[in-house]
Amino acid sequence: ILLNMGDDVNSRKEDYGPTVGHTDDLMLFTSKRNEKSDGSYNEDLFYTTMMEGRWSAAAPFANINSTYNEGSACISGDGKFLFFSRCNSPDGAGNCDLYVAEMKSDSTWGDIKNLGPKINSTGWDSHPSLTHSGDTLFFASNRAGSFGLSDIFFAVKDKNGVWQKAMNAGPIINTVNSEVSPFFHHSFNVLYFSSNGHPLNFGEFDIYKSN
Repeated sequence: ILLNMGDDVNSRKEDYGPTVGHTDDLMLFTSKRNEKSDGSYNEDLFYTTMMEGRWSAAAPFANINSTYNEGSACISGDGKFLFFSRCNSPDGAGNCDLYVAEMKSDSTWGDIKNLGPKINSTGWDSHPSLTHSGDTLFFASNRAGSFGLSDIFFAVKDKNGVWQKAMNAGPIINTVNSEVSPFFHHSFNVLYFSSNGHPLNFGEFDIYKSN
């Protein structure tokens, strides 16, 4: 049954990129509802929670959103770390980089850090998704060395909690066209992603899964 989430969540501008948080009653998404002084619209991160069978009014990630574009977020299984993409920031290696923020003791997000050159490239890096244990980060990138226009990559933490150099997820998942929007299911060992390059394709982009 297809239901519109209503005015509490949606706006008159573009609302997209939804993902389930670390619990089923939390949803994160990207929106262009915030207008800049020059009349253009900024990409920002918002969230909504299920309360008594109804999704709450969407709220912005106040300490995450900036004058740059933020989007495509995911939260670690313990709820302590928020991974997201930020574009056109002066501290970025490319036009869009991956960042992480930590939940502080007062339940606000802070300590925002660029994930660095082992994960980010001089190209476009976005759409992060964590595994259950939080030690593997999947994301999409159009960096040099990809099989196609954009590929799914992953990075793994070592035993000291340091992210290692990102690797391509390989030709079973990636094609000569575009693979984007990886989502690692927060309960099962299934990786969902979108592609326009696999042989069995019903439209421009289809959704696929890999176990």
